[in-house]
Amino acid sequence: MYASVATCPDITFTVSTLLQFLKNPRIAHWEAVKQTFCYLSRTKAYQLTYGTESNDLIGYTDVDSANQEHCHAISGNVFLIDGGAVSWSS
Repeated sequence: MYASVATCPDITFTVSTLLQFLKNPRIAHWEAVKQTFCYLSRTKAYQLTYGTESNDLIGYTDVDSANQEHCHAISGNVFLIDGGAVSWSS
C-alpha cells in the first residue's frame, strides 16, 4: 500500500483491486501480487522529473460508473506540474 500511495501512483488501481481480496485470496491474486512486485523491481530506478519548460498545472480525472449491482464506482485523478505528477488518488 505504501508503494502505491507514496511512490508509484501507476500501481494504485492494481493495489486497490487486490486489497478487495485480502479476506479470501486465490492463486490468481497471488500471481497478480508477484507481477506487481516484478514491475516494482524493474522500475525502481525511475523517478519523477520536471521539464525545463514552465507549464501550468494540469489535472486529469476519470470515473468508472458501477453498472453492475454488486460493484462500486471507482474514480481517480492526477495533477501534473511540468509533466510530473504531484498529486493523485484512486
